[in-house]
Amino acid sequence: MTPPTDPDLLPEAVGDRVLRLASMATKQPVDALSIGRYRAETWSDGCLGLGGPAEICLAALTDGWEVEVLTPNQTLVYRTDVTGMNIRRDGQDSGSRDRLHPATRDRLLATAAT
Repeated sequence: MTPPTDPDLLPEAVGDRVLRLASMATKQPVDALSIGRYRAETWSDGCLGLGGPAEICLAALTDGWEVEVLTPNQTLVYRTDVTGMNIRRDGQDSGSRDRLHPATRDRLLATAAT
């Protein structure tokens, strides 16, 4: 697989896979969904930092993406590996687009405090 020319640009194949998964989860057509914010991440393990207590995860840093999917009613957050073959839904979903992502909220509060 050829790496993208811009390491900060979400690969189209990864975005497409995340949208298809979100479409199945929400029972919304893919064209009703869109990708909001995304960022490159390095996860703590092969379970993308979301492994359960009874799950065995590869103990290796895993490069990938955090991707927000905007639906008509909510924002869903997904984590992927770099290829988008391993995708997990994060528990940070918000019920409304009007809510800030927790990391964004924390950055804003830290900035306001200075």
